[in-house]
Amino acid sequence: DARKMPSTPMMEIHLYKDQNLGIEEIKSFVNKKIELTLVRDIADTEIDLARMCITIVPREKAMAKRNITRADLMRKVREKNKKIKENQIVEEPDKYVINFMGQKKFNFKTLLNMWESIQKSKIKGIDEIKRVIIRHEGDEYILYTEGSNLQKILELEEVDVARTSTNNIIENAGVLGVEAARRPIFEEARKTLSEQGLTVDHLHLMLLPDV
Repeated sequence: DARKMPSTPMMEIHLYKDQNLGIEEIKSFVNKKIELTLVRDIADTEIDLARMCITIVPREKAMAKRNITRADLMRKVREKNKKIKENQIVEEPDKYVINFMGQKKFNFKTLLNMWESIQKSKIKGIDEIKRVIIRHEGDEYILYTEGSNLQKILELEEVDVARTSTNNIIENAGVLGVEAARRPIFEEARKTLSEQGLTVDHLHLMLLPDV
């Protein structure tokens, strides 16, 4: 359909074959540059309205899996939330406590907003790319994503621009132009029909994207 955001936006990302990246290198590339990581993905956050403080409890296994250190976590929290000063953060063995008691113009509502903002703070990755699945097809690895951000993905030097695609037709038109938007309309129609065992000549199918 013609909605601006499809119900299931996804991308098929191809990497340049001459890089000869192994599975571990691709996993590292996905973790560092593509898959979106928010604070809530790697840490539990608790709010204490009585003491006017927010507690961040890092989940060590989740952080190790995404190659993120405690220092990375707290640096990004401060970068994304400018109201947090260094002297407000108390480091304990298994958690960080951010104290807002006595801060001017800071009330319960402000504290709740800060709590939500911390949970949604971005650590790394590309906006909208929530999850990446790596599949070995033929002689290469292909990345399938949940979510789509064509502009940012095409800026990555490892990505084969010519073969990478998204099912978001409006995004294709916005990033690559109206001619490029014809292709995903054709591909989506072809896939849908072929999954039902129907073979339709591609010239007939091209009538739809042309219109």
